[in-house]
Amino acid sequence: MQAESQRVTEQKAAAISHAEALRAALEGVREAPDPRADEEESTIAIVDGKALDAALGELDAYLAAVDAVEVPALPEPYQRADVDTDSLSSVGKAIDAAQQQLDELDAVGAELRSDKEQLDELASTFDAKRAAYAATFAKAAAQAVERNPDADDEVRAAMTDAGAAVVASKLHGADAAKVLTAYRSAYLALIVDQARVEQLRAEEEERRRQEEERRRRNPPPSQPESTPTPGPDETEPPSDTSSEMSSKTSSPVTGDDEG
Repeated sequence: MQAESQRVTEQKAAAISHAEALRAALEGVREAPDPRADEEESTIAIVDGKALDAALGELDAYLAAVDAVEVPALPEPYQRADVDTDSLSSVGKAIDAAQQQLDELDAVGAELRSDKEQLDELASTFDAKRAAYAATFAKAAAQAVERNPDADDEVRAAMTDAGAAVVASKLHGADAAKVLTAYRSAYLALIVDQARVEQLRAEEEERRRQEEERRRRNPPPSQPESTPTPGPDETEPPSDTSSEMSSKTSSPVTGDDEG
């Protein structure tokens, strides 16, 4: 009986401890300081807030139900009283005390078995809900990759792998905190790398803008227009002045000129 009571007590304590650890891990992926912002107060959401709140609501309900399971106290160990064997009354009282002890032990045993069944049922139901929420991380990771198309392929692949790891873990046990922390790190690395590429692109665009502005303000000096050289067919032939002069001097003198 003592061993059974201890097992149920430990089961309840472990359920509460794991649920509280999971709650802290889930809150850790709600948001993080935005690595792209200059202000320290700026934050960025890691997971969908509404879906997270719904999951935390299920977790809190599970915690409350587990906490409500009361492990019964064990009855005091049976101590045989002195019995006057010659007295029927004394013998009867001893028998009644022993029977009462057995009845109490039976009642506590039944309650412990009921507690264990209740804890098992609560855990099974919560495990299914926890796994269902874990399954959403694959789609969330894919959407994050889609929103950051310029990040390095290796960084994008790490984001996809992180989402798959959360799904595989079903957010169960000690692995839950590890995979959630890895998911958070992968998400931040993704947006940082996307921001890096966007910054480089913006710097290149600014450099080009400044270069165009510089050329607009300081245009190159204009070159004088050159006169085209005529081709051989376009050259005018020189005038034959010698022939004209010869014809004038060789004209015959008429009689009228002599008189």
